[in-house]
Amino acid sequence: MKKLAVIAFAALVAFSACSKVESEPRPAEKVTFAVGTYAANTKGASLSTDGITTFRSMGYLYALDGNAVSSTAQSFFGAEGETISYNSTTNEWLPSHNYYWPKSNRSYVNFVS
Repeated sequence: MKKLAVIAFAALVAFSACSKVESEPRPAEKVTFAVGTYAANTKGASLSTDGITTFRSMGYLYALDGNAVSSTAQSFFGAEGETISYNSTTNEWLPSHNYYWPKSNRSYVNFVS
């Protein structure tokens, strides 16, 4: 009887010890651009030596759709694209207003500039 009580108590503890696991959401990260200095032979112009202070960019978002990434791209910057400008105060290339990376690790953005 004592053995049965121990087994019943262990089962009761096992059922009551369940816990809910919550994943932390990714923090909001602003989209910024950086100059690729590793591909000097493939660039038509140098941003640092040719005085370029702005450029246009299009972004295509492939978002998480159920359990798979959508095969249809959504416009990340809108149909007209976005002007990216150099901010000499922070030494960053930034869009005209803040855009943020997708929260899901399985979503991604392709940029064409």
